[in-house]
Amino acid sequence: MKNILTIAAAVIITAMPLKAQNCEVGASLVIPQESNLTPSAAELFSSRVGQLTSDADIMIIDGSNFVIVPKIVAISKNVLPGPPVKVSQEFEFTLYMVDLNNSNIYASHTFTLRGIGENESKSQIAALKQIKGNNEAVKTFMNDAKAKAVKYYDDNYAAIIKKAEGYAALKNYDQALFTLLSVPVCSKGYDKAFEAAKNTYQAYIDEMCRINLANARTAWFSKQSAEGAEEAGRYLSQILPDAGCYQDAVKLYEEIKSRVDEDLRFEMKKYDDAVNLESKRIEAMKQIGVAYGKGQQPSTTNILGLR
Repeated sequence: MKNILTIAAAVIITAMPLKAQNCEVGASLVIPQESNLTPSAAELFSSRVGQLTSDADIMIIDGSNFVIVPKIVAISKNVLPGPPVKVSQEFEFTLYMVDLNNSNIYASHTFTLRGIGENESKSQIAALKQIKGNNEAVKTFMNDAKAKAVKYYDDNYAAIIKKAEGYAALKNYDQALFTLLSVPVCSKGYDKAFEAAKNTYQAYIDEMCRINLANARTAWFSKQSAEGAEEAGRYLSQILPDAGCYQDAVKLYEEIKSRVDEDLRFEMKKYDDAVNLESKRIEAMKQIGVAYGKGQQPSTTNILGLR
């Protein structure tokens, strides 16, 4: 948590939504290892599913309680007499949307893939090439999954906010922000969740300011020299201008500057008046949530036995 802003600043927001009707609902993507596919076909399967989400304008939020899981099952395999001899295979391809909170399958859709090739691997590859983002079955699945996810947030946003406030009370601010920002803009609970997120973010930067200022004072008062100034500066430079103790941090900075003859290697953070402060705060909140989500990916691909 101590260095989360530094980490978050380097994170490119790759939070990917299920998009429909200008609404964004986050989901993770877990691709099981398919033992019934040859290595080259399995590689294509992962690639096709990833491309499928892109073609369908879906983006992935790591750590979301909603998980999209693709599943492929071999139905039949036949050797066709030649020459040349060919292999014909048929697969059942299913997309699931699973809620990890209660182990429910929120949505699923199944369709059949068929392929013919000179060998088993080539016939599998021919079948898997039929997985495309413009497939009507895929579109049906995404719309169904999104509608059910939005209903979940409509029905549970109050409990979600309360849970996040519990995380914040324990100073797990990154987890609290991730939880609050999961509520989609089209949910009736969005405004309340977003207001709670802004309050949580303020509590977070105030807490980090308190910690960094205390560390800076300890470093400076224990060694009032260029070396002590440099160590104190590492803490002071992390304090944001809208943090509650910023002015106290500025006073310490000015004291250090007046006592050290050589130029300091750090400056206090400042906001440019031309920059939209609210946008910067929202961006920082999202980055903290994304950084937290990246560490919360499902540890197994055996979700609900979908191996």
